[in-house]
Amino acid sequence: MIRREFLKKLGQLGIGAYGLSYLRFCGNTEKAVSSKLLSFDVKYPQTAWTMGVVDPNITGTFKIMSWESAFQFEKWERIINTFFKKYYPNIKVQLDWGISFANYNTKLPVLLAGGSPPDLVWMHDTRAKSFASIDLLQNLDPFIEFFKPDGWPQEYYGTQVESFQYNKSQYGFPYDYATGGLYVNLDMYKTIDEELPTENWTFDDLLRVGKKLTKGTRQFGLNLGSEANAGYQYWILRSFGGDWFNEDMTESKFNLPETIEAYQWMNDLRWKHKVAPVPELTQGRPQPFVDGVIAINFDLGAPAFGDLLEDKFNWTVAPTPRGNKGRFQFVGGSALSIPQKAAHKHIAYELTRYMLSNPENLKIIGESGRMFVSRQSMYEYGLPQGKIAKKMTSYKKVFYDLAHRDGVVVPYISKYQEWEDIYRRNTELLYFGEELNAKKVCLKLHDATNRFLESVNSKKKV
Repeated sequence: MIRREFLKKLGQLGIGAYGLSYLRFCGNTEKAVSSKLLSFDVKYPQTAWTMGVVDPNITGTFKIMSWESAFQFEKWERIINTFFKKYYPNIKVQLDWGISFANYNTKLPVLLAGGSPPDLVWMHDTRAKSFASIDLLQNLDPFIEFFKPDGWPQEYYGTQVESFQYNKSQYGFPYDYATGGLYVNLDMYKTIDEELPTENWTFDDLLRVGKKLTKGTRQFGLNLGSEANAGYQYWILRSFGGDWFNEDMTESKFNLPETIEAYQWMNDLRWKHKVAPVPELTQGRPQPFVDGVIAINFDLGAPAFGDLLEDKFNWTVAPTPRGNKGRFQFVGGSALSIPQKAAHKHIAYELTRYMLSNPENLKIIGESGRMFVSRQSMYEYGLPQGKIAKKMTSYKKVFYDLAHRDGVVVPYISKYQEWEDIYRRNTELLYFGEELNAKKVCLKLHDATNRFLESVNSKKKV
């Protein structure tokens, strides 16, 4: 790839010249495998997990890159080692894990745009469409058609399959199912005469109880997060009947009364009703609920979250409320993707299929990772176990059953990272209390979003 084309790719991802610091990772693009050269000629014995396209005695290095920590990656490494030992024993596996999420998402696009990317990468739903739109990821459709994963796609969560599609093609194989719910401090809650939240509660119910649970600046009734955290707040927006964009992603919906009402409600929690902490009170406190400052806290479902709480206080989980336009619940997740220029695409797909559709491996991932895997029938492996399960008796209903019914796909457009900067610059005014009128912010964001969408769509037509 010539320098001008490389810089163009970086610019399309909003990376710019900063990405040049990673040029040392990029090699000769002539080694890259073009999708146009994909072959599915069966020349070797097939197995349940290999296509017979690649010589089992092939030598070389297979590179994998992940943001997961040593503890989190251990389960994956066990499965990866088993796969290569059995099917490609002469391949050397090079693992690059433990990269912070922020650094990962700076480093990854530069490697993808360069000439020597990893063969398999962890992909977040906020990035998949962006990378796919400028040909940095391999379209998985030809592989899926030739060597279909067991249960695909009907046994996988539709929201997660859709999240990793671009132009109706698959660019990532989802591996988890991350859903949102409420964590409740029962020691605080028992001081008020109220039933625990249910899925039939309204946002008014939640606010009413939040007021009862608030005690000045030492205890807050609610913490639903920041207006500036776009994806995590989308379920609230939809519950009020609002949205970011129209269906074909060509026009802003920030001028809708329902959108404005949702942002005003979120802002009022903090600055009018004072039932949620202002930013300065949570600085240096990444987990205010764990610190015993919050009575009702929104977060992702994770049995491992209970490890942070230990026995500091009595707690449980509960569903998020419904709005006047219905009930919507946060769902998200991550996937495994194959770079467009990966050297070992066929092996990368075989490994992905082996890890994410093999029931034996999904059991390992679910139990060791303490998470819901993306295959629906394997949900039980992600449920809390032992002592924690007693505190989360409604965990399955809150984070699995209701999410499966009411989960909403966040519309991460192909230029999401660029648009998110626009979104954050405006909504941070609400979060930090610099502007208390959500209508002013939303109308300004409406105009900025329309200009952005017009620019993006005009470039597509050229």
